[in-house]
Amino acid sequence: METFPGGEKNHQRKLRFLFGIHNHQPLGNFDFVIEKLVRTCYKPFLETIKDRPFLKLAFHTSGPLLRWFEAHEPSIMDLIGTLVASGRMELLLGGFYEPVLAAIPSEDRKGQIQMMRDYLERRFGASPKGLWLTERVWEPDIVEDLADSGVAYVLVDDRHFLVSGFGRSDLHGYYLTEKEGKRLAIFPINEKLRYLIPFRPLEMLNEYLHQIAQEGGGVAIYVDDGEKFGGWPGTYGWVFEQGWLRTFLDLLEKLEGDLLEMVTFSEVLEQVPAKGLCYLPIASYMEMEEWALPPERSLELKELRAKLGDEVGRFFPYVRGGHWKHFLVKYPEANRMHKKMLALSRLLKEKGKDERAKEDLYAAQCNDAYWHGIFGGLYLPHLRHEIWRRLAMAEKHLRTGEELSWDILDLDFDGKEEVWVHSSEFSSLIRPASGGKLLEYTLFGPETNYLNMLTRRFEAYHRQIWERLEGGHPVEGGEVGSIHELKKEVEEEIRLDLMYDPYERGAFIEHCFPEGVGLEAFRRSDLRELGDFVEQPFSYAIEDGRLMMERKGHLSSPDGRTEALYLSKALSFSPRGEMAAHYRLTNPSREVLTFHFGVELNLFPLALARGRGKLIVAGEDRDLGETWAAEGIHEFHLVDQAAPLTLRFFFSKEAALWCFPVRTVSQSEQGYDRTLQGLAVMPHWRIELDPGESWEGEIRWELG
Repeated sequence: METFPGGEKNHQRKLRFLFGIHNHQPLGNFDFVIEKLVRTCYKPFLETIKDRPFLKLAFHTSGPLLRWFEAHEPSIMDLIGTLVASGRMELLLGGFYEPVLAAIPSEDRKGQIQMMRDYLERRFGASPKGLWLTERVWEPDIVEDLADSGVAYVLVDDRHFLVSGFGRSDLHGYYLTEKEGKRLAIFPINEKLRYLIPFRPLEMLNEYLHQIAQEGGGVAIYVDDGEKFGGWPGTYGWVFEQGWLRTFLDLLEKLEGDLLEMVTFSEVLEQVPAKGLCYLPIASYMEMEEWALPPERSLELKELRAKLGDEVGRFFPYVRGGHWKHFLVKYPEANRMHKKMLALSRLLKEKGKDERAKEDLYAAQCNDAYWHGIFGGLYLPHLRHEIWRRLAMAEKHLRTGEELSWDILDLDFDGKEEVWVHSSEFSSLIRPASGGKLLEYTLFGPETNYLNMLTRRFEAYHRQIWERLEGGHPVEGGEVGSIHELKKEVEEEIRLDLMYDPYERGAFIEHCFPEGVGLEAFRRSDLRELGDFVEQPFSYAIEDGRLMMERKGHLSSPDGRTEALYLSKALSFSPRGEMAAHYRLTNPSREVLTFHFGVELNLFPLALARGRGKLIVAGEDRDLGETWAAEGIHEFHLVDQAAPLTLRFFFSKEAALWCFPVRTVSQSEQGYDRTLQGLAVMPHWRIELDPGESWEGEIRWELG
């Protein structure tokens, strides 16, 4: 028999080889992106393996992607159905909308798994026993729910075992765990196989498989993203045009008669005894744990690994990053979506059965927009919009017929109260403790949160960008490698948007700044703030249907003196969602106070995700990507044709107006992206207050 170099034939017993694929695309992703993946990845992969009868594999495709296939590419569903019917493909469960199971309520967790089970049984006649764990995020608390959902086994990274004290040689099989007496089998996915397939020459894979067999390993386990086979940059040419996949299958077929036995996970459960008991800690894959850290801590972790040098492999299990849920600390925007989802989950239980609201709630639990790593995730406005859209749809169903009402609660669980105002037509959130700013403004009609903004913040990979910009390091590239190994080009224009905000963006953020500060300072978040109102606590009360907020603050003068300045604002809402902000500035000091007063509004029109929108200022149309300044303005209109809706803003006093597009710099599988996140608009006025004098003004926010 022809063999690849690197190992001798094992005549004792065959090595059982478990091969699995996981496919997923975020809810809300663009059709053209998925269409390209169908051409370069999903369809050619399935067509290549269908004529290899020796091959058995586990296969997981998320619910959103399965539904997309049904609607746009039913031939893929037919290919899956044929492989399932032949007994060669074992389907895996998961949460239907691909949530991180540990991040959603227990009842929703079980409901999502049952939804996937029902779908797979109805569409393919399958009764899956195993579950693909989204992003391999493991928490012991999910064991009971998985067992109660009829899950017999789950897949995690071998890292989960290594950080528990297991050795690598212990992981060529599966283990059992339990919670409250309910049992679950856990298979550790082999990290080395994940990096060999499909990125390295097959001689290396052949050698490693022989090594496992010679060490007495009974099972070799590979499961990873299907997009690696043609979807990731550079892989289509390598996997299909240069024939890596065909040669890989040739190798497996040759080894299958001698070294390997292709099996399914269920067959291993039936044929092979467990290796023992395990209790795994909270864990995910190595890169995910690193991405979850604050950027400064992530850079320290990299520094530690570099200091370990050749010893890093030895101490690898003990050099760990953070918990997946720390993304909700790192990104308040993600936490707000997550906690709104939890609040609506509770409301759904209070209101009773509502299948439409439940479906939308489950959709809003899709994981991708809640975090950011090598893919865009949270940084992609269209993905965040889809989460907010589904939250809007769920809340609309749950609030049918409701009048305008106010709730005071700590919605985001940070120890500070928010004011949640809502009706049957809109939902909005104000945080008095952080400058009294508006953080959410969701209209149920257009199903859009018009404050779905992302703050510009430092990311660990920005250090590499700065080093490239300042040092002019040459760009490397041309090789096919894992998504974590690709070299990214840095263009000089990226410098224009590589800046950071000292506060989280929202609406009705009050600035006091000196003469001579211009639009560019506003764009750079460098207004030379004189007041102490941004992000500072306001006292508040709900009176006569208005949220009354006040802060007895201070104003710094250019000569270093500090004088008292009182700011009050009253927010009122109509049941339809229209609002007004009434301001009063009062000078209680004995000195004349002179400054510029601005109210920052950060807006996310649906047009930013779907196109077709403009601003109308002083009768002139302005593009949403423009930076501009205007004088003598009483109103401006945001025409969101994608909704369709027009937001109209009126000022009781003639204002100067600044506007710029807020762009972030983030990494993705394609490189470094400059992404338009929203519009920062600020009307501002020159204020001169004599002792005891007050200034009043109002901003009205109406719907067209």
